[in-house]
Amino acid sequence: MRNLIRIIKLTVGLTLMFFVSNLAFGETKQGFTNLLDELRSVDAAEVASVERELIFLWSKTGSASADLILKRAEAEMAQQKFHDAADRFATLCELAPDHAASHLGYAQALYALGYIGPAIAELEVALRIETQFYPALYILAQIYEALDRKELAFRTYQAVHEIHPRLANLDKALQRLSASVKGQSL
Repeated sequence: MRNLIRIIKLTVGLTLMFFVSNLAFGETKQGFTNLLDELRSVDAAEVASVERELIFLWSKTGSASADLILKRAEAEMAQQKFHDAADRFATLCELAPDHAASHLGYAQALYALGYIGPAIAELEVALRIETQFYPALYILAQIYEALDRKELAFRTYQAVHEIHPRLANLDKALQRLSASVKGQSL
């Protein structure tokens, strides 16, 4: 009988934990949607605040240990310790495979090390996880531009523009490339 009560308590506890985590996930997804909508509608003075809130939400891994690894990896990137950062981001991608910001960081470290193909692959993973993850799209556009893939860069910048029309330097990038792709079939 005691074992049955323990099993019932465990089952109820796990069910509640699953329900609460799904509820929180739903609220987070709704929060992303609301913030992304705000990017298109807030005045220029409020854009930076909405961006910071989005980046903050995207940076959450859901694990204290993964968050610590993320902070260390970001610090290594800032110190230009790209090999160390790549190793940490790779670990983080294994610990939190559905965390788009981890794949973005890994892509940035790989790109800094000259591994362009793997960097693009990681950005694609980040975008499969979070289709509206404009930081990954923007970096992907920059990589395409650096590779002189102007049409592809232009289309990718346009995709960023649909999500975040007021992103800093985006208009300049679109203007810079529009002349070179003008008249070409996209």
